[in-house]
Amino acid sequence: LSISDFSLTIVCLPMLVCFVMYIGARRMSYYPRALQNFVEIVYETCHDIFYGYLGRRGARYIPFLFSLILFIFLLNLGNLIPGLFATTSQLALTLTLSSMVLILVVAIGFWEHGTSLWKIFIPPDLPFALRPFLFVLELFSFLIRPFSLALRLAINMIAGHVMLHIISSFGAQIVSIKLVTIAISSILSILELVVAALQAYVFALLSCIYIADIMHGHED
Repeated sequence: LSISDFSLTIVCLPMLVCFVMYIGARRMSYYPRALQNFVEIVYETCHDIFYGYLGRRGARYIPFLFSLILFIFLLNLGNLIPGLFATTSQLALTLTLSSMVLILVVAIGFWEHGTSLWKIFIPPDLPFALRPFLFVLELFSFLIRPFSLALRLAINMIAGHVMLHIISSFGAQIVSIKLVTIAISSILSILELVVAALQAYVFALLSCIYIADIMHGHED
């Protein structure tokens, strides 16, 4: 067991968020201060998005999804800070997160449906001859979800870093276009901030949809 820049990043940055959330919610008041107001806006926004998919039955899973989106967003931002390890561009982390989501989804499925969980992979009123084929197809689609989640997050974060590196290296060799390179790199850095927020949102939202699907099955 060793302490590396990877492990320090994924421990210290979330601890910072926990500290900010604790300070913001430590002394709640009817007339909120700036930090409390910020914390409430962030949580209520995420809560309303997830609640629309999960409903009242799935509201118990919203704190997990809220923690997930904050965790990924903060690590994505840490990728843009010089000297910090680019954690979410590593499949070791993204696959771990997506595997946790898959384990949770399977556990919720057994909790909600018991041993009849397999029935959600077969739509109702389907001809008997098509059931084995569609069952295998749906099961494969279900098991491939953690890999698609992990690859989507890692590849998007890697692509931004590679593009910034190529442009900055190109400008360093040609003095006459250094200012243009700096301007383009600055714009790309701003876009990277947007991508950091968007990828955290997509990861958490897809996790929310997977939970909602396993809970409600083929219900409307």
